Amino acid sequence: MLDVSAWVLLLGMGSSLLPAASEPAAAAVQPPEPSFLDRLQVHGFLTQAYAESTFLTDEPVGTEQILGIPEDGTTDYRNLAIQFRYEISPKDIAVVQLSHRRLGKSPIHEVEDEVELDWAFYERRLGASGYLKVGRIQIPLGIFNEIRDVGTLLPFFRPAYLFYREGSFSSETVDGLMLGRSFRAPNRWRFDLDGYYGGWDLVEFAPGGVTGVDNPATIARAEDAIGFHLWVHTPSENIRFGGGGQRFNVRDGFLRRPGEKTTWSDWHLSFDSEFGDFVLRAEYRQYNLLATSLAPTPIDITLDSYYVQAGYQITPKLSIWGQIEKTDATRESASFFEPTQFRFWEDAAIALNYRLNNHVLIKAETHFLELDQVNVVDVLPGGPGGGPLLVWQNTRLDGGRQTIVSLAVSF
Repeated sequence: MLDVSAWVLLLGMGSSLLPAASEPAAAAVQPPEPSFLDRLQVHGFLTQAYAESTFLTDEPVGTEQILGIPEDGTTDYRNLAIQFRYEISPKDIAVVQLSHRRLGKSPIHEVEDEVELDWAFYERRLGASGYLKVGRIQIPLGIFNEIRDVGTLLPFFRPAYLFYREGSFSSETVDGLMLGRSFRAPNRWRFDLDGYYGGWDLVEFAPGGVTGVDNPATIARAEDAIGFHLWVHTPSENIRFGGGGQRFNVRDGFLRRPGEKTTWSDWHLSFDSEFGDFVLRAEYRQYNLLATSLAPTPIDITLDSYYVQAGYQITPKLSIWGQIEKTDATRESASFFEPTQFRFWEDAAIALNYRLNNHVLIKAETHFLELDQVNVVDVLPGGPGGGPLLVWQNTRLDGGRQTIVSLAVSF
């Protein structure tokens, strides 16, 4: 039997294990409010290149350059962007991205500022899987449009040229609004759907040459643009496919009469996959451009652009890439007896990538090119329906080669 002193000891130990009724609960510790610098993220991307072209014909186009790259080479070839991302709240974000680019002797510099406003938008998260963006927003287009300034993520200096363009007859961004949402389905399928509305400035060149080097560039305006994009992510997580399209009206520029608007549209399909050390991508895009100032009667121009890209990781740092890109053109008009079709652009390319780390990538690439220079050389009577008959001249650039060596960095 326990004596009195033992009972007193046990009771004392038990009471020490229970909270005192008279003591208040400890106040919850509140985390400090994030400072301005805590909310701000800054990222930068730079790709600096040396590039040269070699023409395999005695009749080179214009002033002997393709995509701004001359025969005697240039180091004036770079793409630079800096991005500021500010978290207003867990659901509200503001993004601004500024860019600077040089493309050698390209006439696009006639209409571009030294520093351009790439992106400037406000984003509001809608629930766990939706968003609304307002401002100047990157267009969800294919695999590369939203990362086209990040050279450390691109196997070549630029994405496939005639699929993505570089400001001419196209745009990377839309001034307007965008809605997006992700949907999860059974068996680990996921769907990302984006839709947008707005407008943008686009660069046009006067008719006369593929690259427009003999003609000044001018700005046209796309309005009432409506578009969408859908990504389908498969259960494997390494394979996705999708597509999208857009339709818009264009005013001003070279390709229409004053005060006139023309309707353009395009649609595209994408496939993106990774199988261990092997990457395979393919995309197709069709442009439909209605131009009326090229001739007394309207001309419909259709461009079918497609490319296949494959890469293999030879070592953890070294990879090899190949790409074939082609664009076929079709011209239709009441002035033509029948549609005119021709191969507008063909590019076979190979590249070696050496990755020093996640933020530094060295690339060496060679492109073998074939393209057409297209001109209207005469307008004659006697066309279908009593309209004029256009006389076109296609000058074939039998071949050319581009070599680009670049250093890409990001932070």
